[in-house]
Amino acid sequence: MEHSRLSVLISTYRPEGIAKVAAMNLPVAEGVDYVVSWQEHDDRPVPESLASRTDITIWRTSLSGLCNNRNNALDHAGGEIVLIADDDVTYTAERLQRVIEVFDSNPDADLISFMFEGSSKKYPRHMADLATPPTGFYLSSIEIAFRNSERTRCLRFNNAFGLGGTRFNSGEEDMLLLRARRHGLKCLFYPAIIARHEGISTGEASTATPKFLQSKGAVIAMCHPLTFPPRIMVNAWRESRRGRAPFFKAAANQLRGALYALRSKEIREYVKPTEQNSTSHEP
Repeated sequence: MEHSRLSVLISTYRPEGIAKVAAMNLPVAEGVDYVVSWQEHDDRPVPESLASRTDITIWRTSLSGLCNNRNNALDHAGGEIVLIADDDVTYTAERLQRVIEVFDSNPDADLISFMFEGSSKKYPRHMADLATPPTGFYLSSIEIAFRNSERTRCLRFNNAFGLGGTRFNSGEEDMLLLRARRHGLKCLFYPAIIARHEGISTGEASTATPKFLQSKGAVIAMCHPLTFPPRIMVNAWRESRRGRAPFFKAAANQLRGALYALRSKEIREYVKPTEQNSTSHEP
């Protein structure tokens, strides 16, 4: 297409994954294109329903891990705005246009987090500045959109986190937001539904797995390097109160993740403030 205002970035893997993308029935929308990153493709052909469309491009990659998959899509995005997506999300043309409209109405915003329907996730009632996220706020990947410019070129996912990551199985969205904030980017939450996704997120599951808890600890330590121990204790208490994990199990796993992240040069460098935004981020 000649000019894309919005690129929807869909990550998928394996032959059954590309079939799921075809089943999404992606709407044709003015100024919108779709970039699909496909892992473990086994050299299978692209379904004709996708290959025949000029607003959809498929990029195969041999890299593993969800974050590498998302980064591959980001590297091939041509739209002025990018929207992170999965292969089981439902969109309408009107909702995708809404993403563009919100960015046009907030020209100073670099990254905007939206809402999706289909789960029990709770959201703030009003627009919020994510320089200091509201209590209990956490990101889901399919809510994230940001401008595709030199200013936001730093926004790539860290492959130590997320499904198939080298160390943690979640937390990549929170780390991306932290990186954005420490690079001085303007980040907002806007209360508009942009998609539908059935099912619960990791943060809503009835049981908090050790890997999830370790990921949570790593994120807490990176966000609050001076006060992470008491914050982890509070979070462990909350997990136990919700019946998702015993207190000591929750605390021990979070501390394990926190200590790993603090010792990891790769993770520390990822969230390191830029020179123009190098003041302390400790609340």
